Amino acid sequence: MNMVSHFSKRLIKQNFRETICLEIKGEVLTSQEMMFKALRGGNLSEQENAYRGFKRDLDILISIGSRNAIISRFNCVGDALHELVRFLETHAPITASIAGASENSGTTVTAPGPKESFTYIVKSLIKGEDAHQKKIDCLNQLLKELQDLNMISHNEDKMAFRALFNGKKVKKQVQWLGNQSQLHVFIDALTEPSKQESRGVTYPINKKWITTAACFVDKNGKPFTIEGLNSPGIKGNGPKLAKELRAIHEFLK
Repeated sequence: MNMVSHFSKRLIKQNFRETICLEIKGEVLTSQEMMFKALRGGNLSEQENAYRGFKRDLDILISIGSRNAIISRFNCVGDALHELVRFLETHAPITASIAGASENSGTTVTAPGPKESFTYIVKSLIKGEDAHQKKIDCLNQLLKELQDLNMISHNEDKMAFRALFNGKKVKKQVQWLGNQSQLHVFIDALTEPSKQESRGVTYPINKKWITTAACFVDKNGKPFTIEGLNSPGIKGNGPKLAKELRAIHEFLK
């Protein structure tokens, strides 16, 4: 009887733990969506304030959890908090020092070095499928989709475009034929986290628009500014072809 009772208690405890961790996982996704909207909404000052507020709250929660031994009892709590910290740092707005240079001096700020590219890692593969070849095929398809929308020239070199997603220093920038708002929408959608799975496109921490400015130039061959890319003044449903640009990356998995 004692053995059965002990087993029942362990089973109840295990099911309770699994239930709590499942609930926490759902809350993490909800929190990420809320954080992402705040970090991309409003002007740069509002984004910076949101970032500092989230960082402060997460630091407090981690500290409280550590003192009360919650994290040691439920590992998923600590994992969730640190996942949110990583998410926050990955999607943080451009740094105040870069923005300040633009606002205070009246000059435009282009991407400082080192000019790293985006990184695309194939996340899901069919059994026996070659990851390297799938990466090439997916990026070639992405280029074709952008060319069909007249965002990139049909004469653009495929290798130069694919190199924008190898995680290395950018050697050759690609000309973006669309406007600044369209580039913002495309990159935002390309790097937005998915509830289903990661789309595999990442960028150096805190450097989303720095990376974008390093990878692309406008139709006249002139550089995009970081401040302009970060806050392009998009209204309503966005610029022309916004819907198509937001959906174009769906196959990059």
